[in-house]
Amino acid sequence: MTVLDTRSLNRATLARQLLLDRTAAPAVDVVTHLCGMQAQEPQEPFTGLWTRVRSFRPVDLNDRPDAPRPDPDTPAPVRFLPAFDNAILGYQDRTRIIDDAHRGLSVAGERVVLVDGRVRATWSRSDDALVVTPLSRLSPAERDAVDEEGRALASFLTDHADDRVRIEACSP
Repeated sequence: MTVLDTRSLNRATLARQLLLDRTAAPAVDVVTHLCGMQAQEPQEPFTGLWTRVRSFRPVDLNDRPDAPRPDPDTPAPVRFLPAFDNAILGYQDRTRIIDDAHRGLSVAGERVVLVDGRVRATWSRSDDALVVTPLSRLSPAERDAVDEEGRALASFLTDHADDRVRIEACSP
């Protein structure tokens, strides 16, 4: 049996959440895909297994070690996630994506920034910019990537009227 390391599992989670690459799928299909992942009750085909297997958990099928996975060296681009995003809340074991020290952010409604597939900052909107507050020090390359993706998001949120980003000092 192949044992996957944390990075490989993280890449698989990001791919399943459509966070490794932006998809060309229509928005309606993406919403259907993501909403299906957020279902809070057993859905087909899980219902049949749930009624037959005492300790059945859908995650046992989702995290199969032999399932196709992206290459562990696949770079995970910076992603800005909304509050209560399924990529963070959808898993009992959130250590693949968020450090224990910051786990409370996931249920507090914070908007977070993924850097290389890990929660590394929070973000918010102010009157004059999209504000990013790193949870730990970002390298110059990471900071540039956060700024670039942040500008794209700020532009989107303001219907292309503003693309300002302010990266604050690292939070304590």
